[in-house]
Amino acid sequence: MPDTKAAITKVTKALKQVFNEREQQLAAVGVNTQLHPFNSRTGTWQKGGKYPRYVLYARLTDGQLEVGYFTDSPLKGKLGSFSGVANNRKGVPGLLVRLQLIFMKPDGTYELVLDWEWLVLLLFAQAQIGTTSSETLNNFLPPKPSVDITSTEVPLTTVQLFGLLPEDNTLTLLAADGTDTAVSYQQAGEAIQRYLTFDYPTAPAAAEEAPAVAPGPPAPDNTIGLGVMAALDLFS
Repeated sequence: MPDTKAAITKVTKALKQVFNEREQQLAAVGVNTQLHPFNSRTGTWQKGGKYPRYVLYARLTDGQLEVGYFTDSPLKGKLGSFSGVANNRKGVPGLLVRLQLIFMKPDGTYELVLDWEWLVLLLFAQAQIGTTSSETLNNFLPPKPSVDITSTEVPLTTVQLFGLLPEDNTLTLLAADGTDTAVSYQQAGEAIQRYLTFDYPTAPAAAEEAPAVAPGPPAPDNTIGLGVMAALDLFS
């Protein structure tokens, strides 16, 4: 089984440095959490409560890997709970999520793909203040660029996928016709990236005489996004 621990540590450390330089914290979901037992019949975790990973479902259709949520996908849009925030007083503008795939087998059962993982970074449109580990994160459902923190919908400005393994790392999956099909980590990552495509709102065109409006929430710290892009150079 490929060891992703070192890559996860490297990405997490680099991104946390970006946030620390701006005196802000990076929350995490599942980064330091052990896996729960997985139920291959239902495609869910056997243990309730906090989810240890963000999962997407994968299936082979006509030899092509599809990733996302389907009609019979039971864990739709569930990210888990906040963790890794020691003292959330200055606000948490970002969330780092550990992602794994659940393969939907032709016989109707499910297989948690243990050998492959990714990290997903979410940047909120406005830093979240006062969040605790008791709050759940749900309804992360592209193309809608938002996530629900407990029961409040929070817009997102950035979603970035980080690969952790060599692109040519390959798994053999069972197709619907019973044949073995080789799928590379790169192919799976590209399928995930296609799913993680969002309809971000566009800024309205400036009017000659804009009407007066009440002050809105503070604008997001765009330097975080720039810092993240700089950190990406470490893994390109």
